[in-house]
Amino acid sequence: MGRTIALTIVLCAALGACADGRTYMRNPATGQLVTCGTRHPYTVVESAVEQREAQCIQDYKEQGFRARAGPGSK
Repeated sequence: MGRTIALTIVLCAALGACADGRTYMRNPATGQLVTCGTRHPYTVVESAVEQREAQCIQDYKEQGFRARAGPGSK
């Protein structure tokens, strides 16, 4: 029983670290990697954060960047 709880806590912590709320963008021509968005679980004005992230993504797409799964993915 104790091992199950400990394993559940570790698994939740690991999954939470992966879901950090960022959008990773990579420029295929240069290899440059940038991030848009840093959502915090206690954000008060979520719509403003989402709007700023959407604008960031759009700005980088116009420069040739493409969204990707994470910093280490291709």
